[in-house]
Amino acid sequence: NSTFTSSGNINAVTGTTITAGGVAGRGIMLYGSTTFGIYAGSGAPTIAAGLGSFYMRTDGASSLTRAYIQTSGSTNTWVGMLTTA
Repeated sequence: NSTFTSSGNINAVTGTTITAGGVAGRGIMLYGSTTFGIYAGSGAPTIAAGLGSFYMRTDGASSLTRAYIQTSGSTNTWVGMLTTA
């Protein structure tokens, strides 16, 4: 469901709505992993993902609710990353 545009952009997961908390397996998977990758969604992340995975929140309003990193490989522990506007 991904496309490459003539300008070099990658459009992933086209034709779907933004999901609350993210969706496991729906993101940019890295190194052939099924859980390590880059995810996005509205609200805080609720998906189980590999240690070091990154989550971008579409409705984040503060410097600690825009981006998260998965800090545990065995539990669903996401920590807000400090960002600036």
